[in-house]
Amino acid sequence: SMGYSDVRVLRGGIRAWLESGLELEKGHPSKPILGLERAQAMVQLIPPGELATLVTDTSDILLLDVGTSLEYKGSHLPGALWISRGWLEFKFPMMFARLDQPIVVTCPTGEQSTLAGAALVELGYHKVSVLEGGVKNWQSENRPLETGLTRALIEPNDVVISASLTGDKEAMRRYLNWEIELGRKYEKR
Repeated sequence: SMGYSDVRVLRGGIRAWLESGLELEKGHPSKPILGLERAQAMVQLIPPGELATLVTDTSDILLLDVGTSLEYKGSHLPGALWISRGWLEFKFPMMFARLDQPIVVTCPTGEQSTLAGAALVELGYHKVSVLEGGVKNWQSENRPLETGLTRALIEPNDVVISASLTGDKEAMRRYLNWEIELGRKYEKR
């Protein structure tokens, strides 16, 4: 009825497909992260065990987490500072001007931290490493973690949770009043 001339239906549906011995794909097809391969070539990966040794022996290393504020709050490496990935290039150089500062960048999976590490290299930082496999890899080796927004470098406004989920009744009232006023605004036209 939409104008397509060659439309077919699989007799027996998915069940018949499977019963005939054919396979189904599961999940979403993985899409390559734009720029990740280039970023991986620009940074040095550091395994969790090696990082644990360096952090113990060297107090000069700056640990920087670029996951979301919620991910950082849930778990991060002890002593790690947090900055939203979106503010890295704008805020970090003003806070840490020393280009020879040893920096290890982390995030939950190692992907955002790799992109952030490459951005720091492009900003001129010389000693940038990325935690291989991210915080999840660190955790899989039963290494210690911290929780909470303990060391945020900027205001954690990267994730906004609906008041209907947080249970903040006053925020929900403000939102509903805004909706009502918006309706009245267009009602007058």
